[in-house]
Amino acid sequence: MKTAFTVWQERIAPVFDVTRSVLVVETDGSKILSRREEQLPDSSAIAKITRLTELGVEELVCGAISQPIRVTAEEHGIVVYPFVSGEFSEVLEGWRENQLSKPAFNMPGCGRKKRRRCRRYRA
Repeated sequence: MKTAFTVWQERIAPVFDVTRSVLVVETDGSKILSRREEQLPDSSAIAKITRLTELGVEELVCGAISQPIRVTAEEHGIVVYPFVSGEFSEVLEGWRENQLSKPAFNMPGCGRKKRRRCRRYRA
């Protein structure tokens, strides 16, 4: 499985829509096989999703993400874990332990109580 993390200065980047790179982590069950940084296009957020698809990414862990881009990612078969915050090493461990829904990983101002959305996107 390949999971992309938006990382900036060793933390989860605050906004996916403008991020320029991701750290792609490939796993086999619980074992990390590889990590590599991949550049994303600057042209548009849709182009970023297309690039993730080309890389074979199945999951995306990120900070804020606009609703249209999140929907596009999901339509491309990418599971999105939005509004995540924290040091990359801690988020990686939380992701490996399936604990990203814990309050410690909430982006400030985002409750993620319903479908892991920021308050302004609640249905």
